[in-house]
Amino acid sequence: MTSRIFSSFALTIYLSCAMAQAAVAQPPPNIVFLLADDMGYADLGCFGSRAIQSPNLDRLAAQGVRLTHCYAASPNCSPARAGMLTGRSPYRVGMYDFARFKPLHIPRQEVTIAERLKSVGYETMFAGKWHCSGDFDSGNQPYPGDQGFDHWFANKSNFGKDPTTFKRNGNDVGKVQGWMSEIVVDEAIQWLEERDETKPFFTCLWFSEPHTPVVAAEEFSGTKMKRRCTRPGRPAMVANR
Repeated sequence: MTSRIFSSFALTIYLSCAMAQAAVAQPPPNIVFLLADDMGYADLGCFGSRAIQSPNLDRLAAQGVRLTHCYAASPNCSPARAGMLTGRSPYRVGMYDFARFKPLHIPRQEVTIAERLKSVGYETMFAGKWHCSGDFDSGNQPYPGDQGFDHWFANKSNFGKDPTTFKRNGNDVGKVQGWMSEIVVDEAIQWLEERDETKPFFTCLWFSEPHTPVVAAEEFSGTKMKRRCTRPGRPAMVANR
């Protein structure tokens, strides 16, 4: 189940801003799209949680806009992701369940937001949990690079510490040292440092947290809850982000 805080509607707002700026000959905005996995609406302090402390994301919300009435295209993982990328009902795309069945994937003929932005001069990058392909390992279904991302670093589904199943631009990476969020963010930072700074960029950072496995870096293991939480490891995972 994907967080309802960030949705395709938010991307529509960003694109509207981009088109408005283009109309007055201003540089288009850079877009960073962060996606949490299996995070409830009230799992952040800025959205009313009295159990989980999330100071970094609360600060991000205070500096931006909180969308309080937005919903994902589906309460299920893969369909929601398909809706965010294509702007279409996931059932029309053919993604009716999370990608546990091999035939499930986003067809090549679907046009994604990454492809649209790339067509108007954006550099595009994806890092994190893909989960838009039921047959990720075979290479027979589209990868992020086939759907508009210039650079991609993707895992087929959830991952914890030191994952071994990441692919980068179609190649197996092997074991990657580190925790979930750090791995994704480090990849994004490296790409940002090496990209063409004369062009605007669009980057998707799709985190595995706070979905299972419920684990977090040692430095956050002592994260305190303001009151009882039914999933003891969850506060540390949110703090990790």
